[in-house]
Amino acid sequence: MVYDSSGFCVLFRISVCLYGTGTYILGQLCFSHDGGYLLFAVLGYLLHTTELSWLQRSAIYVLGILGAAVRYFHTVIFSVREGAINKLTWEYTNWPTILLAAAIFVFIKYACDYPIFRNEKFIRLIKWLSGASFGIYLIHVLVIDRITSWFSVDTLSGWWRLFGAFAVYFVALLIVKVLQKIPYVGKYLFP
Repeated sequence: MVYDSSGFCVLFRISVCLYGTGTYILGQLCFSHDGGYLLFAVLGYLLHTTELSWLQRSAIYVLGILGAAVRYFHTVIFSVREGAINKLTWEYTNWPTILLAAAIFVFIKYACDYPIFRNEKFIRLIKWLSGASFGIYLIHVLVIDRITSWFSVDTLSGWWRLFGAFAVYFVALLIVKVLQKIPYVGKYLFP
């Protein structure tokens, strides 16, 4: 079990919070009240205020990887089988996403402990990429639309599911970085 500084079991606290946000124990196992997003604030707070050992962090990372694998592979396999996008495990408040979010919260909390995050070149790269993140967010839907229509991409194909997000990200990154070089345009459109 994972315990916080006061000795309470963190999993007990999380389960109480989940119960309070409308958890369905049987069935979908999703969180419905307040759109279910309150769960992420509570989960993030609990993981932030709880010190975890290396073994506990590793277990959360494994569960996060498992959640990501279930989310992506289930969606791809069942979407191809059904001929339409299957969103059973794709919703933001379903358990695979919650496991993935917990792993990301823990990873970010302890990221400074990893040597790569203290590397000056890596820090410059992250700052350069983060300077385009808002612009990428603004235009990514347009990029998806253009790529899929110009190249007649089947959005249910395994290749698109595996590599489409990377293609969209890098195309949007290129567009934003080029537009940021244009005086006034980049400054006001993509600050």
